[in-house]
Amino acid sequence: MSHSILLIDDAEDVHSIVRGLLEGHPVRVNSVYDGETGICAASRLQPDLILLDVDMPGTDGLEVCRRLSGDPITSSIPIIFLTAHGEPNQKVEGLDLGALDYIVKPFEPSEFTARIRGALRVKSRLDSIRCARVDNFINRSLAGALNA
Repeated sequence: MSHSILLIDDAEDVHSIVRGLLEGHPVRVNSVYDGETGICAASRLQPDLILLDVDMPGTDGLEVCRRLSGDPITSSIPIIFLTAHGEPNQKVEGLDLGALDYIVKPFEPSEFTARIRGALRVKSRLDSIRCARVDNFINRSLAGALNA
C-alpha cells in the first residue's frame, strides 16, 4: 500500500533530503513551499501525513497547523513538525495545536523514517476504525429500514 505525504517547507534542500530518505518506502511525497499553498494542497490532496516546517515566510507552520486542525476536511490528517526550532515551549505549542510529533533538524535518518512509518501506521489504523464504524452505521440503518 502506498501512502501520500505532503511536505510543506520553504527550503528546497529539505525536500531533497526527505525524498532521499523515503526513497524505497511505499510513499509518494508532494512538495509545496509555503503555508498558504500547503493549506490548499492538504484540502485538495487529503494526504496520509503532513510534514510541516515552523519557520516559513508568510503563514508560518504553527498557523498552518492551527488552521488544518480546525478544519473538518483536514483535521484527521496527522501533522509532524519538521523544524530547526527545538525550544521546549515551541514544541509544546505545536503539539497543543494538534501535531502528532515534532522532529528537530538536523535529525537522525533512521529515527526520522521510523517516526514516519509509525505515524502512517496510526493513520491507517484510524482510517480502518472509521471505515468499520461507517459500515456498521450503514448496516444498522439498512436493517432498521428493512424491519420498519
